Amino acid sequence: MLAIVFGLMFIFVGLVGIARWMPDVMVIARGMIPAMLCCGGLLAVIAGIASIRDDKEAQALKKAQSENPPAQK
Repeated sequence: MLAIVFGLMFIFVGLVGIARWMPDVMVIARGMIPAMLCCGGLLAVIAGIASIRDDKEAQALKKAQSENPPAQK
């Protein structure tokens, strides 16, 4: 319950601060947008490379299993 009260208080104070210092908030937002886009693009490239690497590993494993089937008892 205490966390909810403090959370609502912080949200209210944050909204008042944003409204009061809107020009400063916009300057910071304009400065952060290009940095966030670069970080997001880098993350997408890393995820794409990891996906390609995983696909190649899966194909190699599938090929190895088809060439050497497990021994049956």
